[in-house]
Amino acid sequence: MASEAGSGRIIDLGTSVRSNTGGAAIAAGLMIFFGFIFLDEPAGGSGWYSVGASLLFLALRVGGLVMVGVSAWLSLGHLPALAADAAASIVLGAMIALAGGFMLIDGGWWVQSLVILVSGGSFLTSGLRNGRDFLDMWRIETADDQDDEEEDVAVLSASKDSPLVSDLASAKAATQAKPRTRNEPELIDMEPIRRPKSGRASKADQPVELDGLSPGPPPAKGAGPSAGSSESYLAKLARKDKSADQ
Repeated sequence: MASEAGSGRIIDLGTSVRSNTGGAAIAAGLMIFFGFIFLDEPAGGSGWYSVGASLLFLALRVGGLVMVGVSAWLSLGHLPALAADAAASIVLGAMIALAGGFMLIDGGWWVQSLVILVSGGSFLTSGLRNGRDFLDMWRIETADDQDDEEEDVAVLSASKDSPLVSDLASAKAATQAKPRTRNEPELIDMEPIRRPKSGRASKADQPVELDGLSPGPPPAKGAGPSAGSSESYLAKLARKDKSADQ
């Protein structure tokens, strides 16, 4: 049972309720010890001291049993248990404080009466604080439930083609998505390079030919003067020289 407060903090209501279990259990243990083990049942009387002693004895015994049940309920983390703790603490604190006041007025030992009066005041203060905490948590939970109900009603009343449905779906998906850390590299999907299966290159791999810059084709065999024609020409010159000498 978690909720967001106005300041942006996330409050776990169950944990906040369970945090009061220890205090309620300690109060229950002390009240049971003094009510059932340490103190004896007071003798009847007509003075204010007797009224205060009887009221204190009743508060310790009944309050001890009540606080046992409240502490067990608080351990479950239910929000109404905090309201029960507040109500029980206020009632028991008022009874113990009145008992201490009656005993102090009627001439009881002032140290004992003052301790009882302070104990009742601490119970009363704890009950008021728990009641304020319960009201604050109840307002937070009620506000969250109202927001969820308004969102559900808006979705149900909207048509399937309405952009509200897609907006709410995208908002929920965005909140559920895991945010990427600062130093984590971003993954990019890259398409695989497709290579031709045959040995022939594609048109993109063909060499580019530029007009006027490409070398001409090599001369064909036999196009120029051959070695045999040059030798016959020299032979003719040699015969002419011989004929001239003769």
